[in-house]
Amino acid sequence: MVNAKAVEKALDWRNLRLLDQFISPLGRIQPKRTNRIPRRLQRKVAKQIKVARQMGLMSYTQKLPGFQKEYGGYTSASGAR
Repeated sequence: MVNAKAVEKALDWRNLRLLDQFISPLGRIQPKRTNRIPRRLQRKVAKQIKVARQMGLMSYTQKLPGFQKEYGGYTSASGAR
């Protein structure tokens, strides 16, 4: 469980370590029932994540290492990488 007061005090779009706690392995914003934070704070967290994504500090999606290893990455129709 996350301390809501500590999160609210440290919440900023430049604080990537904090924001990364609220992102799933696939890069989606986790719902508030998973985070166990109040609704108002969840909205603030989501807004800061979106700002960080627009500024280019966070990616919109995550690529899992297992997916890349299992499928070998992207190959074009011509076979060139």
